[in-house]
Amino acid sequence: MNPIADIEQRLSQFAQSPMLLRNVSRVMRELAPVAKVGNAVFVFKYNDVVETLSSDTDFGVTPSYAEKMNRTSGAFFLGMEDGMRYQKEESFCRRGFRREDEARIRSLVADTAKELLERKQGAGQLDFVRDFADEIPVALLAGYFGVAGPTPDTLRRWLSSLFWELFLNFTNDASVSARADESARDLRPYLLGRIAEIRSKGGEDTFLGRLVALQAAEPALKIDDVAIARNIGGIVIGALSTQAKAMTLALQELLSRPEVLAQAQERARADDDEGLAGYIFEALRFNPHNPLIVRHAMRPTVVAPRTPHERQVQTGTPVFAMTISASFDAQGFARPLDFDPRRPYADYLHFGYGLHRCFGAQLVKWVLTAALKPVLRLEGLHSLVAPARAVAYAGPFPSSFKLTFSPAGS
Repeated sequence: MNPIADIEQRLSQFAQSPMLLRNVSRVMRELAPVAKVGNAVFVFKYNDVVETLSSDTDFGVTPSYAEKMNRTSGAFFLGMEDGMRYQKEESFCRRGFRREDEARIRSLVADTAKELLERKQGAGQLDFVRDFADEIPVALLAGYFGVAGPTPDTLRRWLSSLFWELFLNFTNDASVSARADESARDLRPYLLGRIAEIRSKGGEDTFLGRLVALQAAEPALKIDDVAIARNIGGIVIGALSTQAKAMTLALQELLSRPEVLAQAQERARADDDEGLAGYIFEALRFNPHNPLIVRHAMRPTVVAPRTPHERQVQTGTPVFAMTISASFDAQGFARPLDFDPRRPYADYLHFGYGLHRCFGAQLVKWVLTAALKPVLRLEGLHSLVAPARAVAYAGPFPSSFKLTFSPAGS
């Protein structure tokens, strides 16, 4: 990277830093809880954020996602408004999950994590992103979802480029769109080929295999292969980058708080999964993988109705629900500045709120806990530089996070 580009990237990262966003949000909650900036509206208070994300008829998702999804991965139910199609396809995909999958997912992630860490035990050094966080979701997609890709690197390239285009390309950067279009041209036939392969061998016990079995068992649903492919595509696109980034940022936050880190390590060494999860997701409250959610006004309506700061908006207005601000508002989080690992998981806004809350929110809890537990058990764990500046980025995704620990046998 040339020096100018490096400076630009660092400035961009600073502008998006959680500490800066929290401080700006604190001021905005007091002075301008609903603020108009250009043609967009930003919402800062907890109650208003929750109401915005709950009001699906007023604030919709299709202006943000529909065109891009239709052009690339294909329509995915989380990019649809509520209605018969959304309800049919969401319900169909939901049946691919089973409650008893928790043990299977935790075991798959734990075994993968153990194998990855064993490769580094003698060296006492680990690039957490490259050697670990990027590998865990790929193993999960292959072993549980049934989507391994032609190679792990190819799958990562496809899914990360599509995630960037669908959820993070707010400026409609043409180069980002071009990479996503290229990935989509390869991903679609791959997924259709996997569906045909599963059918030809009589099925398989993966998430995708279950959807193929449901399609055959219930033809009245009229779910064709294309519908399965575009929905499994949406699910796996959201799974890879979200999980890798979330586990990286949670660990970064824990390492920046030595006393909290020691407590989390106690929970990890005691095999207290529920207690450890509290530390992980409270860490993500301070260092979120997604600090905001965008919606668009579907008709002339009001943001924050019945409040002194309500604001009229017109059809098409982008509305940014600042979840990082809402997560530090005492309306929704008692003692918001305290690091409290006992907060209920359901209270967090990491995965949205309402109808379009992340489809895999419960699964992410299992994955992050199982993945980070063996890392937190490492003796002498710390980052090579100050945690606050230890994570490097390639675009919106973490690319490197170098850690050291006591080598095995030392």
